Amino acid sequence: MTVGLREMTLAIARAQRMDAAAESTPMRPNALAGALLPAWDYGRPLTTRGDFEALVRLCKSWTYICASRNATAVAHGNLRLFVSKPSRDVKVLFPSRAVDRRLHRELELNPVVAGLAAFQKAAEIEELTDHQFLRLFRRVNKFMNRFYLMETTELFLELLGNAYWYVLRNRLGQPAELWPVPAQGMRIVPDRKQFIAGYVYETGMERVPFDESEIIHFKFPSPHSEYYGMGPLAAVIDAVLIGEQMSRYERATFKNMARPDGVLEVDETLKKDEFDRMKEEWVNTYGDTSAAGKVALLEKGVHYKQISLSPRELNFLAGRRLTKEEIMNAFGQNLGMYSEESNRANSEQAEYTYSKYAVAPRLHRMEEKLNEKLLPMFSPDLFCAFDNPVPADEQLRLEQIRAHLDTGYADINEERQQDGLGPRAWGDGPWLSSMLIQAGDASGDQLQAFAGLVAEKVRRRLAADGVRA
Repeated sequence: MTVGLREMTLAIARAQRMDAAAESTPMRPNALAGALLPAWDYGRPLTTRGDFEALVRLCKSWTYICASRNATAVAHGNLRLFVSKPSRDVKVLFPSRAVDRRLHRELELNPVVAGLAAFQKAAEIEELTDHQFLRLFRRVNKFMNRFYLMETTELFLELLGNAYWYVLRNRLGQPAELWPVPAQGMRIVPDRKQFIAGYVYETGMERVPFDESEIIHFKFPSPHSEYYGMGPLAAVIDAVLIGEQMSRYERATFKNMARPDGVLEVDETLKKDEFDRMKEEWVNTYGDTSAAGKVALLEKGVHYKQISLSPRELNFLAGRRLTKEEIMNAFGQNLGMYSEESNRANSEQAEYTYSKYAVAPRLHRMEEKLNEKLLPMFSPDLFCAFDNPVPADEQLRLEQIRAHLDTGYADINEERQQDGLGPRAWGDGPWLSSMLIQAGDASGDQLQAFAGLVAEKVRRRLAADGVRA
C-alpha cells in the first residue's frame, strides 16, 4: 500500500471518529440530571431503596438454582472480537481471519452490533484471534479467569440488578486487570451535571472511592431508580419469602413440631404412669425421621388412626408449586426445564425458549456495555459480540435447503456458504433434484426423460382424482 493511500485511510478514520464524537456531544447541558433526585442526594453516596445485603442472603433454594443457571449460561457464551476496516487495503496488525457469510449475517441480525458505528461504516470486517482484549479476558487478573468473572457478574445482576467491574489500567492507559466488585457494597455518587461523579465501595468502616472512568456498571432496568438496577429477585421477593415460610413449616413437620401424622387411641382410660411409658416408648421408636417406614407393634386395646391432609394442606402443596413456578418465570425459566416428566420434545422446546428469551437478551446487555465502555479504551475500531446462543432448528434448515435446491433458488455452494462451509467443485449451478442432473450440463435426451417423468406423475395424480388426462 502506498504512503498516499495510507495517509488517506488514516484521515478517513480520524474523520469518522470526529463525526462520532460530534454526534454524541449534546448542544446544551443535561438539565434532567439535576432533577432526578432531591438536592441533598447529590455529591454523596446514594443510598439504595432496597436492602442489597438482605437480597444476597436470600440466595438459596430455588433463587440460587435459577440465578446460578442464568449465570453459567452467560459465562458459557463465546465472545468474539472484530476490527472494522475503513478500506479493504488496510492491513490488520494483529492475527485475524476473514468473516464468512454466515457469521456476517449473524452480526447483521445482532441488534447490538447492527447499531454500532464501527459496524455500519466498515468497508470490511475481520475477526481478531489474538489481541490484548482477548488476553485480558482469558486472565482477568492474577486470581480470576474469564468464566469466573462472567459468572459472578451475572449472578450479581440476577440477585441485585447491578454488577460492577473495577478496571485497573497500565501505564499506557489500557486495561491491565478486571476486578468484580461486590455489588451490595457499591454506592453511586450522583452529579447534577455529569449524572455520575464516581463510586464509593463501603464495607464496615472502610470507604474506597473510585473515579467514574474506573468502574463499568452493568445493570437491569428499574422503574424505581435511574441509578440502580432492579433484578428478578426483587420482582418476586414476596414469592421468595412465602417459599421460605413454607420451608420452615416443612422443617417443623419433620421435627414433629407441627401437626402429627396420626394419633393413638385406647379403649380404656390410661393412668398417668401408663400414659408416660407409652409416650416415651413411641417417641424413642418412631419419633425420628430415620424410623420412617417401620411397622408399629401396638398393645392390645391400642389403635393407630391416620390423620389425612386437610383441603387447606392440599392447597399448601399446590401453592408451593405455584411459588416455585413464579420464581422460575421471573428468571426467564419454566418448570419444563427441571421436570423429570418432560419428554425430549418438551425439553428441547423449553431450552429453545430459554435461550431465545432469557440468555440472548442477557448476552446482548453485556456485549453492549463492553462495546460502550471497555473496548474504546483499546481502539474505536474494535467491537465484540457473543455467538448466538439460540440453537438452530436443524429440521427447518434442511427443509429450506431442499426447497432452495428443488426450485433453483440457490445452488449447493451458496447453501454451503450460508452454513459457513467451503465450496465444492460440483456445487455451482442449479440441480434438477429428481434426477440429480445439473441443469447447465443436461443433454436434450436427459431433459426429455425428466419431462416424461414429470408428465407421468401428473397423469397419475389426475387419475387418482378421477380426472381423465
